[in-house]
Formats: sequence, structure tokens, C-alpha cells
Amino acid sequence: MDANQILEKIRTDSPALLSKIDDKVAARVVRATLAEIGKQLAQVDDGALSVPGLGRFKVKQVEKEKEGEKKIAKRISFRVAKPMDEEKKQKRKAKREKAGKEQAADE
Repeated sequence: MDANQILEKIRTDSPALLSKIDDKVAARVVRATLAEIGKQLAQVDDGALSVPGLGRFKVKQVEKEKEGEKKIAKRISFRVAKPMDEEKKQKRKAKREKAGKEQAADE
């Protein structure tokens, strides 16, 4: 799945989310997000990288033998985050709206 496919899926599922964002800017944001996840994974030798809402990447160093030579390789596995139920989504939405109203009142 490439950045454009991700954007099309977002436009289909949540059209209001991208309604005020230029297509090229949105594509750059998606590509930058994926690149940043890649950079963070490159920095982890052993352990995990959690991305809230997306899931958890588990990184492990493994030894591989190729042509009689041992080499260290990085094995990355991914576990998808559990989807939020509708009640949690509503609570988060209400919390964000309340925070937005409070911030607007402070200005």
C-alpha cells in the first residue's frame, strides 16, 4: 500500500478529515509519517516501537548463516493495535471537542 492508496482510503472512510488539506500536502504528510516510522525502526536493535493507534513493532536481532558466513539481521514483526469500540471513540471525540472549546475560550 503506497501513500496515495492510504490517502484514498482516508478520503473514503473520513472525508471531513482531509477536506481542508491540499492533496499534495496530505501525500507529503503520509510519506513523512511512514519515513519517520522507518527511521525509528532503524534505530531500534532489540526491543519494541509502539505507535498508538497503529500497533507495535517488535525488533529482534537474529543470526543468519549465508555462504558459510554468519551475519546479523534485523527481524521486525508487527502487531496491529486493537480497534477502539464505539463508546471509546465517542468519549475521545467529546474530550477533544471540550479541549478545543476551552482553548478557544482562553484566546
